[in-house]
Amino acid sequence: MATASETRAPRRSRWTLARRLSVLFFIVLTLVVGAFGALAYHGVREAATARSSERLASVARELAAFVSRSVAVRHLSMRLLARDSTLVDALSAASVVSEESLARGSDAIGARSVSVATLDTHREALEALLAQRSPPTDSALVGWYVVRTDGARLLGVPLAARDSMELATVITAVLRSDSVVHSALYESEAQIRLLVAAPVTRDGQPLGVIAMRRRVMGSDSIEGVVKRLSGQNASVAYTSSGSDEWSSVRGQRIPSPLGDHALSALPDTGAVRLDVGDDAQYVASASVSGAPWRIVLTESEASILARPHALLRELLLIAAAVLLLGTLGAYWLSRLETRPLTALRGAADAMARGDYTQTVTPTGAEETVTLAEAFNTMSERIGRAHTTLAAQNEALLRANEAKARFLAVMSHELRTPLNAIGGYAELIALGVHGPITDAQRVALERIGRSKDQLVHLVSDILSYARLEATPLQLTRETVSVSAQFESVRDTVAAQFTRKGVGLVITPTEAELCADPMRVQQILINLVINALQFTDAGGLVQLYAEESDSMTMMCVRDTGVGIAPEMHTTIFDAFVQVDNTLTRRAGGAGLGLSIVRQLATAMGGDVRVESTPGGGSTFAVSLPRANDDAFMPDTPRSALVSATP
Repeated sequence: MATASETRAPRRSRWTLARRLSVLFFIVLTLVVGAFGALAYHGVREAATARSSERLASVARELAAFVSRSVAVRHLSMRLLARDSTLVDALSAASVVSEESLARGSDAIGARSVSVATLDTHREALEALLAQRSPPTDSALVGWYVVRTDGARLLGVPLAARDSMELATVITAVLRSDSVVHSALYESEAQIRLLVAAPVTRDGQPLGVIAMRRRVMGSDSIEGVVKRLSGQNASVAYTSSGSDEWSSVRGQRIPSPLGDHALSALPDTGAVRLDVGDDAQYVASASVSGAPWRIVLTESEASILARPHALLRELLLIAAAVLLLGTLGAYWLSRLETRPLTALRGAADAMARGDYTQTVTPTGAEETVTLAEAFNTMSERIGRAHTTLAAQNEALLRANEAKARFLAVMSHELRTPLNAIGGYAELIALGVHGPITDAQRVALERIGRSKDQLVHLVSDILSYARLEATPLQLTRETVSVSAQFESVRDTVAAQFTRKGVGLVITPTEAELCADPMRVQQILINLVINALQFTDAGGLVQLYAEESDSMTMMCVRDTGVGIAPEMHTTIFDAFVQVDNTLTRRAGGAGLGLSIVRQLATAMGGDVRVESTPGGGSTFAVSLPRANDDAFMPDTPRSALVSATP
């Protein structure tokens, strides 16, 4: 018996050994180069992001320190200005005028006029003082405001609503803290502005507040300095703690560069990576000492990784060149080493085609030479064995042909005397040769049944011999299953009546694409087989089922059934379900074998479902009539295998 390894189908690859070695080398080289490139890129990427983060944080701190120094200078300047006697005298005079007006009422017209004139004199002196403190080069200065503690404005142009609101907030903060206050950045009249205010006092008593309104202004030089300091394409933005208003270096309002992230998420030291929209940004911020402002530097991750990506592209180009050269070199070397194997393969192919004189020249490495010598030895031995087997096979073919001819001749010759025996028995039973007794009639009926059994046996042997000896000619046409069922019933009705077994046909509209004569032969074999193994009072049923491309004709009986281990062997030639000498049914065991051969020749199959004592169901599947794959325009012949 063949082992599992001997019967397992060979796994054949379409690739030659040279190609497989080249691909293997390519894969290994790709993995090595890929791993090296990935490590190099990862290192460069980490270094680039770390260096950029540190540089952004450093620039943010330097800018914040620079602005803090400006704030400190302005803080000192405003403190000195608030102590100027001109400003103090003006606010003192304003306070006196206000108190006198409240004390004297509206009747003191003359005294009030003198006080107002004095106040105007102080206001003119104050305007001259502030004009000196407003150099023409300071284009960021918008205006000055002098306000008394009660909120009355001594000096200053009318303000927009936002300016007025921010000024009131700053004055309140100044009077509460008694120190110089810088306001938050805010937008007014399409400008980003800020206020710087200082308290004015005399003898420790607050007289009012002096405030400076400025706007944020920038230039290309500031952005250039930032880019030079950061070394990258960084952007600078200003904002205030607790505010959602942002300003660019040029003093224009811009959307938050942090997206949905809050300003409080940024640390005062270092840079963080934030996902802003569809891009990632590295952000660093620093607080301005002495003012509620924060400076924020942002740079896109794509800009930071531009150089690592350029390095990656260079690595990929180098890797592609190395892979190409390495693969070509590996292919050339593998072809050189596998050339003897190619010659050996050609010789093996020629041997497979029947040329057993093939030999190869042993060349190459030691393993290849050993293989070639072994092949030459094998070729010589196979050639001798093939010659012997060819002679033996020819003798077997002649013997098989003689057996087939013998079976065909004997089957044909036996039919003639059997038909004569049956005919004479029927004549005697009809009383042609004189009256007969009941016992004689019973004996004649037994003779007739034995004759029918022998004729059926001879017919099976003759059909089997023909199938083995000659190609089976098949025609393809549309066959009505219902008509085939009716024809079978007419043929076997007498036998079913004699045995007392019922035959039931289920009407169907199914049609086949098959040879009608062979379909009839299949059905008769299956029905007679069911009748043989069904006792009197039993039932045999014929019905059909259809699927997408096949029609299944079923023969079901209520007979003795078939053991599971016999379900496959019963379709072999000369196999009986009951092989004992006292078996209930005769025959040579060829009926089911013929059924399977005919069904296979017509593009179908046969199977059985049965349990001992539970009857059997034989199902023959054949192509449907509407299946174009089985409906040729002209009849065709099919050669049925001699070995079922």
